[in-house]
Amino acid sequence: MKHFCLTLLMTLFFSHAINAQFFKKLQDKAQQSMERALERKTDEKIDQTSEATMDTIFEVPKKIKKKSKKNKPETKNDNQNEFPGNIFTENDEIKYESKYIFPVTATIEMEDVTSNLKKTTMKQGYGKEALLTEIDKNGDPFIIDMKNETAIMLNVSNGTAQVMSLEWMEKIMGDQGISSQETLDVVPSVKKTGKTKMMNGYKCHEYTITYEKGLINAWYAPDVKFEYQDYLRGMSKLFSKKKEESPIQLLNTDYGYVMEMTFFNEQSKKQSSMKVIAIEEKVRMINMSLFTIQKL
Repeated sequence: MKHFCLTLLMTLFFSHAINAQFFKKLQDKAQQSMERALERKTDEKIDQTSEATMDTIFEVPKKIKKKSKKNKPETKNDNQNEFPGNIFTENDEIKYESKYIFPVTATIEMEDVTSNLKKTTMKQGYGKEALLTEIDKNGDPFIIDMKNETAIMLNVSNGTAQVMSLEWMEKIMGDQGISSQETLDVVPSVKKTGKTKMMNGYKCHEYTITYEKGLINAWYAPDVKFEYQDYLRGMSKLFSKKKEESPIQLLNTDYGYVMEMTFFNEQSKKQSSMKVIAIEEKVRMINMSLFTIQKL
């Protein structure tokens, strides 16, 4: 459990495997929600048809009046509610922002030595309490909204967006929860080596992080011009209602932004690595009004 929590802490959104699992769960969750919603709509339609038939047979005045009201010409809003892209709008508890702004985008290169896979790249956009992630080169982006605790899956070509609560993710992580005592036991030993190097225009400081299952060599940039703390604090919120039980709390944001990390096992053999190979300070805005929203 300790190894799981520390690995999750250091590799969250920096590991291709974790990203793939995370987004696979998002996609599975979306598919399940869509199927359930369609089943509900079908059942409701059958019930309404049966009720209308019975009303007609027994000539219930009030019900007939309601039926007539339903048969009035459809308005624009009525059409919108029947449109497949909006069949989930009854879930009003799921919230999202009208637009998301990401001033900075990082390109991250990842390598998993243990799986013998080629290096992969992903892009992350950093906004205020929001993270934009693109796994594939031409893949559709995902938005993690920490403020509203929602995940948004965009289909740019179709102009649709699926929005779901991250409560299910909290439950998943809750099953893997750790006690306060375990959290204290898993705290790694962090040492600043004094070495520095320039990466992507920023001065980075080297740290060695020693823990029960191995060692991590990390390079932090304390003077980046963009806010990354919101991302870490926001992700911390998603995993546990109790602050002391969240493994993300172990990562001290005072060190700076992580530019590079290399993971070694107990035998000092390289396991995996992540490296920021480019930082682009170009504002990117996602306007949600341009998408047909599906709330799952």
